[in-house]
Amino acid sequence: MLLIFMLLAAALFYYIQKMIFRKNYKKGLQVKINFQDKYIEEGASSVLKEVIENRKILPLPVVHVSFQTGNGLKFQSEENINITDNTSKREVFSVLWNQKITRKLPVIGVKRGRYKVKTADVNVYNFLMTDQYYLEIPQDTELYVYPKHIPTKRLNILMQRIYGIIPNRERLYEDPLQFAGIREYAPGDDKKRINWKASAKAQNLMVNMYESSVAGNVTVFLDISDKGIWKQEKLTEEGIRLAAAISVRILKMGGEVAVYTNAYGEAEGKTICIPCGKNFDKVHEINRSMAEIKLSNGYEDLSETFQKATNDISKTGGIFLLISKNRKEKYGELLKIYAQKCSGSSIGCQISCMHIIPYHKDITGEEEAIPAVEGVREIMWEVES
Repeated sequence: MLLIFMLLAAALFYYIQKMIFRKNYKKGLQVKINFQDKYIEEGASSVLKEVIENRKILPLPVVHVSFQTGNGLKFQSEENINITDNTSKREVFSVLWNQKITRKLPVIGVKRGRYKVKTADVNVYNFLMTDQYYLEIPQDTELYVYPKHIPTKRLNILMQRIYGIIPNRERLYEDPLQFAGIREYAPGDDKKRINWKASAKAQNLMVNMYESSVAGNVTVFLDISDKGIWKQEKLTEEGIRLAAAISVRILKMGGEVAVYTNAYGEAEGKTICIPCGKNFDKVHEINRSMAEIKLSNGYEDLSETFQKATNDISKTGGIFLLISKNRKEKYGELLKIYAQKCSGSSIGCQISCMHIIPYHKDITGEEEAIPAVEGVREIMWEVES
């Protein structure tokens, strides 16, 4: 008799707690996932903050929260990680009544890109762990991983060579005696330029700006085409870093820059074209655009990219700068043709042409004796291991 009574009590408890959980498991349950930073550089670290809150008197003994993001983000803790085309992360919580739990998950941006968390999948278990209840909570957070920074010393030498092809340029660097204002810190800024007083007031890193004697206008063309049997992604990625670094440096010096590439971004069927400008907000626009390039989406013919720039001739600059690992295709000849079209227009400017060629002996082998294109200055850029 006692055994029967115990079985009936257990069955009644199971039924009651099941009904309570089924009706109340999602009431007052909130999950919020946020990246601590809006952007980081390739190779840098950030934090993904996960907050779960139970705003009711019913405790939740076991809650599984899982979400997905791109596999170019690496979690420092490899527990409960599943990596395929995306990275899936699962966290287990035990949340009491009216309790809020916050976890911080360190992440490293191992590859440039735009990483989003769109939903959080939540599974709640009842007291006896016999039933689970599913809830999908929309999320809206993203992290840009900007292209890796080019070492300042190497970039300075490259910039000297770029501006060296224009006559009557006196010097490359900013004049520290000509203060021009304060702006937000951006990747690659010299730490010595941080204005600590302004940073404390703005609660964000701010840097001093100075006038520059160089105010050249540059149109950057980035070619990502890869027509060989063996893909040279390492060289392509270096080209993307160069396009970002050069463009940002020109903006910091007070020059104007436009960026055209035959690469497709996140917008389907649309290549990345950034019109000419000198507003410092373009630093983030360019870095974001370079981060969004998806090599798997293919590329358009480079001649179409050149044509887009010439159609926008009133906004092009005094230098046409092609960044392409492809030397055999002689894209420099195409560059020269379109530059001549622009030079002959009513704008009447003389456009100088330059072709920067990323290479690495382990990838491309020894440099081949390919005749240079007359009127186009070539610079071989060795990719560091």
